Amino acid sequence: ESDITTRESQLNRGRPFIFYDSVGVGQYPIDFHECLLPDFSLPPSHNQDAQAPTYPYQIPLRALIPQRIDNLLAGSKNIATSRIASASYRVHPVEWAIGTAAGHTAHFALERDLIPAEILREPLLDLRLLPALQAQIQSLGNPIQFPGTTITATDWAQSR
Repeated sequence: ESDITTRESQLNRGRPFIFYDSVGVGQYPIDFHECLLPDFSLPPSHNQDAQAPTYPYQIPLRALIPQRIDNLLAGSKNIATSRIASASYRVHPVEWAIGTAAGHTAHFALERDLIPAEILREPLLDLRLLPALQAQIQSLGNPIQFPGTTITATDWAQSR
C-alpha cells in the first residue's frame, strides 16, 4: 500500500475536492521519482514505475495567485501545490490548462483594471467577477469542471 493510499484512507476522502474558483482541470497518475543517495546511487527500494492513480481534479484560481506579490500569476507548473500533487500537475496538458487559465485571468483583470487577487476578494455571496472569468475561460472550449461534478452529486466519484 502506497503512502498516498494510506493518507487517503486516513483522511477518509471518497472523492476529490470541488473548488468554487476552478479555472481548469487535469488528470494524470501521480508518479514518484526517488531521490539519489549521497553516492548518487538509487535506494534499494527503488521502483522505476511507482505511480498512484488520481481522480480528475480542478485547478483553483487561488493556486495561480501569489500571496505576497500583486499583479503576478503563475502560468505553468509553478503554481501553489504540494510536492505530491505536483507529480500530477507537471505534465503538458495540465501545464497548458494552467497557462490558459493564467492568460484568461490576466486579460480579464486588465480589461477591468483589477489585480488578479481582487477577483477572489469579492464576497462569496455577491460573486460577479469569478463567474464572468469562468464563463470567459469556458467560452473557448476550456473546461473548468468534469461533467456531473457538483458539491452534492458524488456518483461520478464512485469509480476510479
